[in-house]
Amino acid sequence: MLSALFLIKLSAVLTVLYAGLNVHQLTGSYAQMLGKIDRFRAVLAQAEGTAGLIRLNLFFYVAVPGAYLAVLRVSGIEPLMLGGLTLKFACTAFLDIRAERRIVAGGGYSSRQHMLSRCDNALNLAVAVLVLYALLKPAG
Repeated sequence: MLSALFLIKLSAVLTVLYAGLNVHQLTGSYAQMLGKIDRFRAVLAQAEGTAGLIRLNLFFYVAVPGAYLAVLRVSGIEPLMLGGLTLKFACTAFLDIRAERRIVAGGGYSSRQHMLSRCDNALNLAVAVLVLYALLKPAG
């Protein structure tokens, strides 16, 4: 019983961290994002290729969400909700990697892309609230 309670608490903490990350990204301005992109390009110019970037993407878009989903599964989240979360993570990864590839190729980051990213962050925040509700709702 203690291990189940621990896993639910761990899932709740991870979900709150995920929500906080999305709140931070949601509240960032377009000008701040352009500054981050400039710093990203400067770091990328010093790096020798994009192999490290590919490894980071695999970690942040595959390994971290996979581990989170595994913890949610053993915490009792229903498979249908896990499937929805998997699709949502895949959509977020697609949007982010597409924008990243455009930036790496020398393209710009438009205000339209920024608004799309903010919509994705808002949806991620809503999903986090649903996960917290599923984790903490009373049994019965």
